Amino acid sequence: MVTLVKNVCPFRGEEKSADSTEDPSRELTKKFKEWTYGDSPYLFGYYATGKLVTFVTLS
Repeated sequence: MVTLVKNVCPFRGEEKSADSTEDPSRELTKKFKEWTYGDSPYLFGYYATGKLVTFVTLS
C-alpha cells in the first residue's frame, strides 16, 4: 500500500498472506530505500503477515 498526501508519501505498507514464506519487513525496507521522500524527518510504515500487523517509523 502507498499513501499520498499533497504529492508526499508519508506512509507505506507491505502485506503478505499468513501462509506466505516472504518477509514483508524486508520488502518494506527495500521499498523505503528505493523511493525519495524529500525532507521528511521520519517515515511511517507497517508490515503485515496475515492478521499480525507491525507499525514502524524510520528516521
